[in-house]
Amino acid sequence: MDVIQPADLPDRLYIVLSDQTIEEIELDININNDNNNKNNNNAQDIRLSVVRRLAGNHGTIADMRFVGPNLDKLALATNSPSLRIVDLINSPLDVELYEGHTDLLNGLDSTIDGKWIATAAKDNTARLWRYNEESDNFEIYAVFEGHASSITALGLPKTPITNYPKFLITASEDLTIKKWNIPKPIKKQLIQYGENDNDDNNEIQIVKTSVYTRRAHEKLIHSISISPNDEFIATASHDKLAKIWDIENGETVGVLKGHKRPIYDINFCLYDKLIVTGSGDQTSKVWSLENFSCLKTFQSNSNAIQRVSFLSKNQFIIGACANGLIKIWEISSGDCVQTLDNHDNRIWALCIKNDGEEFISADADGSVTIWQDNTEEVQALEEETRIEKVEKEQELQNLIREKDWFNAFLLALSLDHPMRLYNVLKSCISENQDKGSIIGNFKLEESIGKLEDDKIILLFKRIRDWNTNAKLFDVAQKLINVILARSDLDKLSQIPGIMGFIDSIVPYSERHYNRIDGLVEQSFILDFIVKKMDEVV
Repeated sequence: MDVIQPADLPDRLYIVLSDQTIEEIELDININNDNNNKNNNNAQDIRLSVVRRLAGNHGTIADMRFVGPNLDKLALATNSPSLRIVDLINSPLDVELYEGHTDLLNGLDSTIDGKWIATAAKDNTARLWRYNEESDNFEIYAVFEGHASSITALGLPKTPITNYPKFLITASEDLTIKKWNIPKPIKKQLIQYGENDNDDNNEIQIVKTSVYTRRAHEKLIHSISISPNDEFIATASHDKLAKIWDIENGETVGVLKGHKRPIYDINFCLYDKLIVTGSGDQTSKVWSLENFSCLKTFQSNSNAIQRVSFLSKNQFIIGACANGLIKIWEISSGDCVQTLDNHDNRIWALCIKNDGEEFISADADGSVTIWQDNTEEVQALEEETRIEKVEKEQELQNLIREKDWFNAFLLALSLDHPMRLYNVLKSCISENQDKGSIIGNFKLEESIGKLEDDKIILLFKRIRDWNTNAKLFDVAQKLINVILARSDLDKLSQIPGIMGFIDSIVPYSERHYNRIDGLVEQSFILDFIVKKMDEVV
């Protein structure tokens, strides 16, 4: 911890805390000139108020959600008892801290309108926070006590909120899940846990009795998900099982069996009767909620899948892996269509906005990455590239038809298509416009000798590939002859990477020449046999 007072700002202090949070403190100094105080006539009354907090490092981010009336803020559960909220748009470096828990946060959840946040902590309690429109801050609303151990996961309703959320689901290290009724708002000042809030509308209510308690799993419960219609609960556990529960009575309606390692995350689909799980066995599975069977398995081939969810109206699955990669699978084909890499550590948190138009990932060192869907831009660019390629291919056919070998060669080389380039050279050799030319055209030979270094490298790459094929090597050898005859050999040898291609070309060239020598020898034997046959006749 360190304290800095700027020389030009005597009423400001900057405090650097042990968690790398920087607080800007305003000093309000009042001099007390009370003549009745003989011992200290000029006593100073100093009041400190925090006017700004900057987060140097959030530490390990265990969970997060989009919150606020415009869903433009990010609520973070970190390795701290404080709920952290960051304004992503206006002040991404500033952080709001909300105290209440006495031990580290394990997770959080929010309502779809972003105005209610529930937090789970290792102090065996869950807390509910509500948004205050007047102060543009969150304030504590209720505390839920009753679990015997740390609360590991929780869930709030997913249907629109009219006045306040009606229930809260919690899971604990005591291997139980509980359903709590959230009390109605009241207007009575309450002092609890040493807190004194002067807002008459900010009443902390203590809830100690749950609607029901169910022993849910045999090992730690990692995740809870509430169905979009608020009818079911899904739980994922370290015992390799996921379970579906009736939210009204807390009875089990289905068990999802198939993972070989602990299940770390589970989420309902918004648009179909499907649910997805992510596991330590490096797979994500999509399950049917009608018969609780596994419909498809997606392999990460890298590491455990910590977070998983549906994207783009259940066209895709997104999974955050323990090695810092994010994978997106297409559900219909099962293929991994994209791998995102911007983290160096295990990704613990992933939250999605507008069904995948934007999502945020956070890892163990507090690094946060905001991802935006650019599918339309990519598709437009791909279509533009496709049209341009079609036009160039048509232009190439016209040049070949007009026997403009020089421009056809340059265009084929720029298209970076090996067989189109090969066909141009093959056609030029077959036409043999200029007698005595190695490849049938002196202008083309001259242009090859003047190619830029990057084009020479690309040409040698094609030569190397063609030279390995007995059907294509003749064109490759003619092209080598042209390059050696028309190029400055000293300059050619200085091109970076050129010797690697030459080293790979030489062995195959030796094989081809040995094969030709063998054919020549065999032709001599054939001539000898024919001659002897003539003598016999």
